[in-house]
Amino acid sequence: MIQDLVARCSAMAAALCLACICWPAEAQDWPTKPVHLLVPFPPGGPTDVTARLFADKLSARFGQPFLVENRPGPNGIVVYNATLAAPADGQTLAFVTTGGQVLQPRSTPTRRSRSSPMSTGC
Repeated sequence: MIQDLVARCSAMAAALCLACICWPAEAQDWPTKPVHLLVPFPPGGPTDVTARLFADKLSARFGQPFLVENRPGPNGIVVYNATLAAPADGQTLAFVTTGGQVLQPRSTPTRRSRSSPMSTGC
């Protein structure tokens, strides 16, 4: 009986210590500078218009400009390569469509040194 109480108290003390050690860290402010939103289609199309609407809302929400850069190319390859070549600081985002995001990595051998899930814009 006493041993169970000691074991429970020890477990609770260990859990409390672990909770104090694993205190959540505060997130860094993001973005700290303008964010480049790369669009794989020419200006004036539906994806460009949607990207610009998103950029306006994101700029208002985060207080930093979100710059839409149109980089048309075959099946989004130009944007994918530019996104992979950009520094991994979260300041460059790709605004892509589902077709380009799904088909391009499987159909074209490109650099895949730092691939990560991307949000789908349209």
